[in-house]
Amino acid sequence: MDSHHKLLMHSCIFEMVGTAILPIAYNLTADTPAFQIPAVCAAVLAVVTVMGPVSGGHANPAISLGLLVGHTGTKDLKQEAFKTLCLVVS
Repeated sequence: MDSHHKLLMHSCIFEMVGTAILPIAYNLTADTPAFQIPAVCAAVLAVVTVMGPVSGGHANPAISLGLLVGHTGTKDLKQEAFKTLCLVVS
C-alpha cells in the first residue's frame, strides 16, 4: 500500500472515530442535561484539534459534502468523496 492510500485510510478512520465520539459524549451526559452542551463542545474541540491535521477535522458529513460539492479547498475530489462516504457510513 503506497503512502497516498495509507493517508486516505488514516483520514477515513480518524473521521469515523471523530464522528462516533460526538454521540458518545452526548449520551454519556444524558442524565445531567446541564453538562450535555459543554461535553459536546469539548468533544468537538478535541476531535478537531487532534484529528484536524490528519483528516481536515470535518467531524460532520455536511461539511465534507459541502466541500465535495463546492470543490473549495479540496486537493483531491476522489479523496473528499471517500471521506464523505466514511462519515455517512459511521
